[in-house]
Amino acid sequence: MKKNIENKIFLGCFILLLWAFFGGISAMASGGTGTVVSIQDCLVDAGENITVPIMIYNVV
Repeated sequence: MKKNIENKIFLGCFILLLWAFFGGISAMASGGTGTVVSIQDCLVDAGENITVPIMIYNVV
């Protein structure tokens, strides 16, 4: 049981990192004013967007 919870947490963090990474790339590709700013914005957006998938995943 404990291992299953750890796997869910790891997967959630991994998805968040991927989401932030690809979001940052798309922000840079669309001509973001600064790479750091784009990545920070992307992390905020990813944080808002990923809470729902994680909540759904935790229920499953």
